[in-house]
Amino acid sequence: MRLHAAPDYPLHFPELGGGGILGIGPYEAFLALDWLGDLKQIQTMGRLNPAGVDAMAIFQTEHERGFAQLHTGLDLLSRGDALLSAPRGYVLIHANWWNPTAPQSTTSTRIIELHEPCTAGGFNYETAHFCQLIRQCQCESPIISHQMSLSMAAPRIRRKALGVHFPPSSLPNP
Repeated sequence: MRLHAAPDYPLHFPELGGGGILGIGPYEAFLALDWLGDLKQIQTMGRLNPAGVDAMAIFQTEHERGFAQLHTGLDLLSRGDALLSAPRGYVLIHANWWNPTAPQSTTSTRIIELHEPCTAGGFNYETAHFCQLIRQCQCESPIISHQMSLSMAAPRIRRKALGVHFPPSSLPNP
């Protein structure tokens, strides 16, 4: 079971760019985009905390090859599983989905369990790839394109539907 974020966690505060959609949402969006293809449609529900950032948001998304239900919650207890459904089967990744130990793929005729050991906290693969791109002076990843990055940000746009408004920047205008 995944515990909720402590009250002093930075995502609780608008002046720090808080909220689950910005802090957690892109990772979940990547999972759905990577497995299910381009985003076709998105629906959003959620609620704000007293500071005005999204404390909880639910996304239902339709993709080229299936559907996903995603949620971000700063004040929720959550299992940390991921379930991706498509017409001919589904994939269940047990907690913690961002650092899985036994993802399971199920179709109408068979179940496939993968047992790949993960190292560190799960984000080490992302960090290693980013450092490799810098060393090779590459501006875009061949694995995660700029377009994929923009698609991962799509749930960010849905913040306004929940009523999230960040304070204007305190930096002077140029």
